[in-house]
Amino acid sequence: TCKEKIPKMRVKILLSVDRKKGFDNAEENINLAIEYHKKYPEIIVGIDLSGDPTHGEAYIKLLQNCRDAGLKIAAHCAE
Repeated sequence: TCKEKIPKMRVKILLSVDRKKGFDNAEENINLAIEYHKKYPEIIVGIDLSGDPTHGEAYIKLLQNCRDAGLKIAAHCAE
């Protein structure tokens, strides 16, 4: 396995949220991130927020839910 071949390597996962896919998709992905973070806190460590930065207000509560659950947030803006 990779763990045996490279024992010092660690893999962490950020679940992706793309604002252009809409609020319902973002909510579903964030709820999954929170659920799996509770089961695997050393692996699922945060979310990656991408997409149109002019559509951010609707996501503030969802991002707060991430923070409250202990998830990190990586946000992309105007890339």
